[in-house]
Amino acid sequence: AQAAWTPLPTQLQKTDERYRRVRELHSEFLQDIDVADYSSDSVRANVRDVWEIYQTFAAQMVGRAFGLTCASRRGDLRERRSDGVSMYSDKYELFFDCRPPAKVISSWRDDSGRPADERPDIVLRRRADGAVAVLDAKFKVDREGAARAEDLFEMQGYLNSFAIRAGGIVFPGTRRVPRLLEGRGS
Repeated sequence: AQAAWTPLPTQLQKTDERYRRVRELHSEFLQDIDVADYSSDSVRANVRDVWEIYQTFAAQMVGRAFGLTCASRRGDLRERRSDGVSMYSDKYELFFDCRPPAKVISSWRDDSGRPADERPDIVLRRRADGAVAVLDAKFKVDREGAARAEDLFEMQGYLNSFAIRAGGIVFPGTRRVPRLLEGRGS
């Protein structure tokens, strides 16, 4: 396959509005991608966009599973209510990719000389009793198709920092049934 981008628009792109719009979209897509050294065996992806897409997908799926409504009319999870909530219902609130208010979860580091700016991907809060679950969306898996060790350590850091007992890593897998890892302690 050859690169489908040329510096000048084709005659069809100049005269047909449908093709002109496709060229505009293609230009917007390629905005931050360097295609100068394109070769037929190269594959390019903007990794940042991949993890952002997966993170948003995971949050939307969690929200749907709990019957939540988006705070944004457009369904954009980054358009939050003034209290930081991205999705909500009478029973639950979902905070997406932000630092939830201290009344939702607070870190022991907040009062230390080195406060943290931790931003869990998804924080689900049950309104009745304030119970929270922290979820971290990861689109990469290890060779066995499980969550990677460094992702488990990151989740353990969230659990310790926020002094919470429930958390999870949302990652793509081949199983239809979730894989649960559980630790119990005093």
